[in-house]
Amino acid sequence: MLRVLSTLFSVVVLLIGAMLCYSGVQSYHSFEDGLTRLFTGSSTDTTIWLLTGGVVMLAAGLGGLLFGPRR
Repeated sequence: MLRVLSTLFSVVVLLIGAMLCYSGVQSYHSFEDGLTRLFTGSSTDTTIWLLTGGVVMLAAGLGGLLFGPRR
């Protein structure tokens, strides 16, 4: 039972990470982010947080699937 719940949780974290990365990429290509990069040379804080959070959650979900509880 614990293995099933752990696997399910890891898959959910992986999917949320993928959605955050997708949103971050979409935000990066937005008009607002383009203007911000034009004037400041860097992306908006929201874009950076979405991409960073997405990568961290992807890594956590993948780690949970690969190195989760075993019996």
